[in-house]
Amino acid sequence: MAAGAFPVNLTGFRRGGSTPVVREDARLWQAVVQKWSGREPEFGDFGVTYPRMLPKSRGTPDPNMRYTTAAEWQVFVYPRVKPGNDDFFTLSQDLVNSPHWPVTGAATSWGDARLQECAQRKRPKAGGGTEWRAWATSHHLAVVTSQLAMTGRP
Repeated sequence: MAAGAFPVNLTGFRRGGSTPVVREDARLWQAVVQKWSGREPEFGDFGVTYPRMLPKSRGTPDPNMRYTTAAEWQVFVYPRVKPGNDDFFTLSQDLVNSPHWPVTGAATSWGDARLQECAQRKRPKAGGGTEWRAWATSHHLAVVTSQLAMTGRP
């Protein structure tokens, strides 16, 4: 069973910190499983992306990270203050120093290693929307597969 629950865009999200967004796709799966008789359905989701393909937007996104935790996404969006995407370095430092950063740190996923590099300013550039989404997806896949393996729940 696959579902998507990530918001259509980041408009209206608080800038300069994180905003929790409940992972309704995981909640839906759990509700179905509780009432299901027979072989348990497998879990699938659309990760940190809205489930429909949207028209390409114009402009450059504000620095953001859609960071998966056990029950929600922590959506970090930062305003553009510094040149280029350098505000993402600040976002990464705040994420790595937050309670949302996993105990396994950069070893959690390829994406987490990139986030730690940004937090420590070990990258010449902070990337852009495509890289941020890839890093978030890498982390999401690591979190969900780990939870499925350990608990049988997404």
